[in-house]
Amino acid sequence: MKKIISFLSIFCLTIIALIFLTNKILPEKAKTIFEYVKIISWISNREKSTLYSCEPAPFYIPDKTLGYRGKPGHLKITIQKKIGSENKKMFFFADIGEDGSRRTRPTRDKKETKKIYLFGDSWLFGWGNNDEETAAFVLQNMFPQYNIENFAFNGYSNVHAYLQLRELSKDGNLPDIALLGYGDYYDSRNCADKEWMKAWGSVKHSKEYMEKAPQFFLPYADVDQENIVIAKCSLFFFNKLKYYHRNIPDSTKHKINLRLFSKMFNEFPNTKFYILFLRGENSNPTISNLSQKASVIDLRPDPAKNEWDDFSPLDDHPGPLAQKTFAKKIATSLNQ
Repeated sequence: MKKIISFLSIFCLTIIALIFLTNKILPEKAKTIFEYVKIISWISNREKSTLYSCEPAPFYIPDKTLGYRGKPGHLKITIQKKIGSENKKMFFFADIGEDGSRRTRPTRDKKETKKIYLFGDSWLFGWGNNDEETAAFVLQNMFPQYNIENFAFNGYSNVHAYLQLRELSKDGNLPDIALLGYGDYYDSRNCADKEWMKAWGSVKHSKEYMEKAPQFFLPYADVDQENIVIAKCSLFFFNKLKYYHRNIPDSTKHKINLRLFSKMFNEFPNTKFYILFLRGENSNPTISNLSQKASVIDLRPDPAKNEWDDFSPLDDHPGPLAQKTFAKKIATSLNQ
């Protein structure tokens, strides 16, 4: 009994001392430590819930400009999740080219004609869908006279779209039309605030990633007085912990969004831009402003119509029906 009382006394004193250190002596350091403990716990639980695998591995590879991209090749991606006592799984195929684009037609042959390029995240990449089921592939079937390329990829932001356009311009390969994905969740991505960094979890999924982990990074935008600045933060877990405290006010996020889009519009004046509104309220300030400068295509599903499906309970990304709906809405706007 004495040992138990002694242990409890020491434990209580330790807790009191930590609280004192947190609030008085080392506020930032101690709070950071506690925050990291919570984050590591959250990541551990998150990674245990759903497992992803790719054949041939790995799915992600480092990229000197974009931080990371998909490995070129014909890939089989498996999603596995334990639901109750049962292990459920699904798989899909993705064909990724050397230029980072996902296949949008039976062959990768290109015509000397108008180019329409799609930029965005996993929703527009078509995560969970086979190549033929993605919005870009369906759209290519609707416009066989054009070259439609899908440069969207998991976790990408509007910063990635800008960097991709900049790289394409070096090769004289800018599109005539750029379809830019945007949703309210891009606000955190564009500036790499703590919510987005937390959502990333850890890149330490396998030996293949660990060997190259320090090469992975995330580009993000920031404002320096009146200028927009493109910076980067490491995606190697222990190097990126400091970014978990990037609390960016909504007003600053909005400013970053508008400066970033303006930079794209100004640097690539010969490209016509369409904004693909994926998620958000009607009053979204970024969309309200952009609608005065570019065409906005509302891809949000109408609850009164049959426009949405996903891969629940394994994954909540847009399924084949949603992808087809995206394509139809985009086609309608392009034809106007």
